[in-house]
Amino acid sequence: MQQVSETMPNKLASVRNPERLKHFPMIEDVRRRAIARLPDAIRGFLECGSGYETCLTRNRDAFDDVTFAPRYIGSNPTPCLTTRLFGHDYAVPFGMAPVGMADIVWPGTETILRQTSARRHLPYVVGMLGSATVEDAAKDTAGPRWLHLYPLHDRNILDDIVDRAADYDVLVLTIDCPTLGRRESMRRAGFSLPSPQFKDPRFIASCCLHPHWILRRRQLGIRFYSIFEPYVNEPTQPALQAFIRRQMPVAISWKDLRHLRDRWPRHLVVKGVTNADEAKELEALGVDALWVSNHGGRQLDALPSSLDILKSVRTAVSPKLPVFIDSGVRSGLDVIRAMALGADFVFLGRPFLYGTIAFDEEGGDVIVDILTDELLNTLQLLGIESISSLQQSVSSSNSLVNLP
Repeated sequence: MQQVSETMPNKLASVRNPERLKHFPMIEDVRRRAIARLPDAIRGFLECGSGYETCLTRNRDAFDDVTFAPRYIGSNPTPCLTTRLFGHDYAVPFGMAPVGMADIVWPGTETILRQTSARRHLPYVVGMLGSATVEDAAKDTAGPRWLHLYPLHDRNILDDIVDRAADYDVLVLTIDCPTLGRRESMRRAGFSLPSPQFKDPRFIASCCLHPHWILRRRQLGIRFYSIFEPYVNEPTQPALQAFIRRQMPVAISWKDLRHLRDRWPRHLVVKGVTNADEAKELEALGVDALWVSNHGGRQLDALPSSLDILKSVRTAVSPKLPVFIDSGVRSGLDVIRAMALGADFVFLGRPFLYGTIAFDEEGGDVIVDILTDELLNTLQLLGIESISSLQQSVSSSNSLVNLP
C-alpha cells in the first residue's frame, strides 16, 4: 500500500448536510426507511443471504467483536481521511462496490451513485450487470474509472468488453460465482435470477402496497444487462436475459486469469478472495490488489466472516500488496475496524442502495455523510490524525486493537 498523501483539502471529506444526520445518524436508520418503500420481492433480493443466512450474522458479529484500546492523553487531532490508492488521492478510505441490477432495486440508482462518487471523490465500480454500457458509464464517471467483470462462457466476448474499457483505469474481476448461491429467502419472496418476473401476481399485489417503487419505475424505467447490448441481435430485455442465461454463471481458470493479466495493461483487482493459499497464487500471478469478500453472505452460507478472511489473507501476502474488503460493513467505525486489521481500502454495497431507496437523488450523499461523520468521530476518539497514521500505528504495534 502506498503511503497516504495528505495534500487533498480535508474539506472534501466534510459532511454536506448535517441536518439530515440529526434524524438519520446511522445507516440502519436509512435502511429502515428504505425497506419500507420496497415491494416484497425487491426487498427479498436486496436483503437476502444464502441458506440459513448465518454468514450474514457472522459478518456483523466479527465486526462487533473488534474493539480498541485508545490512549487519551495527548493531542485532539482534526483527522484527515485522504487515502492514496493506485496513485490517486481519494477523499475517504471507502468506495462503492458493484451491485448487480441495482436499478431494479431502485430505478436511477447507478446514475445517482456515479454522480455522487464524482462529487465526493471516492471510487465507484461500474457493475457488469447494470443499466449502463461501458461507454455510457465512463461519460459521467470522474477520476479513475473502475469496471467490474464476471467470467463468461464466451471468452471472446469478455476480451471484447476488456477492449471496450480502454478509458478505464481498474478492472475488478469477481471469481466467487462459479454458480449462483441458492438464496432461499429471495426465492420465497418471489424474485428470480437471472430473469426477474414483474408480472407475477404476488409481485403486482406487493407493488400496490408500495407505490414509491412503482412510481419510480414508471418515471425512469428499468434497464439492466446493458453492457451486453452489442452481442444480441435486438437489445431488448428478453434478449439480454436469454444471453445472460447462456453466458453465466461460469468458473474461471488460471489460464483465463493469466490471459486477462496479459491482455489488461492497467490495474487488475480480483474480487471474492476467501482462501489464503489462493491469495498467494494470485499475488504470484501479478494482480495489483486482492478484494476479500464473501459476496455479502449471498453465495455459500458456510463461509467465514469477511474480517476473518481478511486476517488470513493479509498475513499470507506481501505487505505491499493492497487488500480490499467488503461484506458486513455498516459504519465508519467498521471501516476503521477493517483497516486496523489490515485492509487498505473498504467497499460497501447495500448501504449505498439503502441511501438511494430512502432519499432518491440525495441518497448517495446521505450515506457518504454518515460514514464520513463516523470516521472523523472514531479517529478523534482514538487520537489518530489520519488514515496513514492509523495504518502506521497498527503495523508498529497491535496495542491499539483488541483482537477477538
